[in-house]
Amino acid sequence: MLTRSTINAQPMRIAGRKVSASDVIEVRYPYTGEVIGTVPAGTVAHAREAFDIAANYQSAPTGCPARACASAIRATSSRPI
Repeated sequence: MLTRSTINAQPMRIAGRKVSASDVIEVRYPYTGEVIGTVPAGTVAHAREAFDIAANYQSAPTGCPARACASAIRATSSRPI
């Protein structure tokens, strides 16, 4: 049996920043129903913030020309594991 000290409480992340909320959702182990962790119960405001950040995101240039990057990805993906 888990004790409160062994329950894994994880924050949510918005754009890499750890965010908490006033309410949490319990995460249960499906075979026993035991609570094994908690996650913040995000709000509408959290969702809006995350969507706004995602909608306005612009990746930084990598300095890799498109053909060279595509070639490197193809070569890497065809290697046996």
